[in-house]
Amino acid sequence: MSELGQLVRALASLSWRYNTFRGRWGDMPDSTGLCIALGVLSFAACVLAVWIEYGGAVAVAIPSVWLGAIWLFASHDGSMGLNKRLLSAVFLLTIPAMAFLTLVGAGQPFIEALVGVYLSATILTLKTRE
Repeated sequence: MSELGQLVRALASLSWRYNTFRGRWGDMPDSTGLCIALGVLSFAACVLAVWIEYGGAVAVAIPSVWLGAIWLFASHDGSMGLNKRLLSAVFLLTIPAMAFLTLVGAGQPFIEALVGVYLSATILTLKTRE
């Protein structure tokens, strides 16, 4: 159980560095299982944030488009090959932002826009650092 605690602490530390514009995606472990787990958590957080704001009909469409955009962002020149480290880093970066939107941003277009601009800036900054 201590290994799980160490993993959670390491991921929390990485998330903090990513969210404060200091992290590099190269620091993320190259693990398929971790990428899938973070992807599921990130997708679920996005579905929850969209469902609270816009309802069930939109709660599958918007996160699916978002996931597709992140997939293309992390692919190698639009091909099917993925950079799992970059993809995991983006998933880890977006989980706290989606949790924030779920708790505070529901019904606040200004907060939603700020979180969108912030995530765009942090994701682009993260992509440029190796």
